[in-house]
Amino acid sequence: MSRAAGIALAVAVASAWSAAGAAGHVDPAHVARAHAGSVGLANAARVAGAPAEVATVDVRILGHDSRSAGIRNAGIRDVGFLDAAQEPTQHTIEIVSIRPHDGDAFTQGLLLHEGRLFESTGRRGTSTVREVDPVSGAVLRQQALPASDFGEGLARVDDRLIQITWQAGIAHVWDLESFAPRTTFAYEGEGWGLCYDGARLAMTDGGSRLIFRDPATFAELGRVTIWLRGAALRRVNELECVGDRVWGNVWFEDFIVAIDPVTGNVTDIVDASALMERIRTEYPTHPSNVLNGIAFDPDTGHWLLTGKLWPELYEVRFVPVGAAPSATPVGPATPSATPVLDATPTATATPLSTATATPTATEPASLWMPFAWKGR
Repeated sequence: MSRAAGIALAVAVASAWSAAGAAGHVDPAHVARAHAGSVGLANAARVAGAPAEVATVDVRILGHDSRSAGIRNAGIRDVGFLDAAQEPTQHTIEIVSIRPHDGDAFTQGLLLHEGRLFESTGRRGTSTVREVDPVSGAVLRQQALPASDFGEGLARVDDRLIQITWQAGIAHVWDLESFAPRTTFAYEGEGWGLCYDGARLAMTDGGSRLIFRDPATFAELGRVTIWLRGAALRRVNELECVGDRVWGNVWFEDFIVAIDPVTGNVTDIVDASALMERIRTEYPTHPSNVLNGIAFDPDTGHWLLTGKLWPELYEVRFVPVGAAPSATPVGPATPSATPVLDATPTATATPLSTATATPTATEPASLWMPFAWKGR
């Protein structure tokens, strides 16, 4: 089926579906199945105003199946995508400043709020939620997680911080100002990245989907498959919600992606290999080459990037390929006047035990590299 025919079929079915729903003739168990070329039927149904009752759509796009796209009153679950051939906009990074970072921090979540930097760190027995001086890198205060929990993504919702865990199935809710525990939420599966777009939480679990959750109850609202050039993209890790995009690191990769949360398309790719190269060059014995930690500064339009156990944090600009770089020289950040509780962190990272990660047969080999690793 041609793309044009696919569009026509998808819109026709969705429109008929919408009309039937308006007339009260939609069975909640109704199943509509169609091949819609390179246009997800679920998306067309959404545009046409599909009813709130659950319906199941089978959308096959360039040989990739996106099954069980249930349409709910909270949105569409497990949708297809609008344009499989979309080529992401390419960016490089320009380093604005280089700042100290705790080399013992196994960074899993990073966010800025009103100039204050909050961080989630991982590894069982040493996981924390902490506030960090954004310039000196000193830890201002922190709260330890239970020893059995492995801290992961972090999001701020009003006066709360929500911190997910890797395999415990628990999300901890902390008071923003005191770090006192507020409550916990339970969820199924793994927890990787988390961010808040002002209306709902976006979460990853190591698979190829963004999962949307209610910020008050943590109930799942829907999900969308993440697509990069027609293939499902797995292992999107630490997340940052900015505007109408979800930005994320990709585990074991030196690039950052921007995801359209409606279609799941990767719309932008940021080449951050310069930071990886700096770590390898300046710290040749450093045990970690995993980029993780991304926070947007709305006051400057810059980003803060770091990695797991990295002794440095970088203030950067994302520069579209072909654009002229800034003339601003790179140098250390201006020292903060904020008093700190801890001394400036050491640049020496704690050595890791070895455990070789093994890719599964269904994942692209390009997303893996041989690496001695413990944990995630």
